[in-house]
Amino acid sequence: MAVLIILAIALLVITITMQNVLVDTYMSFNLKKSDEAYNNAISAVEEATLRLIRDPDFSDATLNMNDGNVIIKITGDNPKTVTVISRVNNDKYICKMQATATYDASGILVINNIEEIY
Repeated sequence: MAVLIILAIALLVITITMQNVLVDTYMSFNLKKSDEAYNNAISAVEEATLRLIRDPDFSDATLNMNDGNVIIKITGDNPKTVTVISRVNNDKYICKMQATATYDASGILVINNIEEIY
């Protein structure tokens, strides 16, 4: 009888441990994909900035990055608003960023702010 109780307790401990491992793995995967969407969005803001430096009339683009895509939309003349929507893993993870940039008197593009929007 004591052996059965010990086996039942051991089985319970193993089950709880396996459940914790699975939950941790799932959370790590979600964090990785969330970070990927964020990093793609930041990269797209940088790409949009470079394109605006080369071509002040640049307006929109779609980029394929890692496991998803990024849509860049630019509005306004001066200041220009750069809006980026990053989607990863079939739109399960989405990150939106917005930057504001102005051209100074000598025509140099100055980034005023970059922020994550919800």
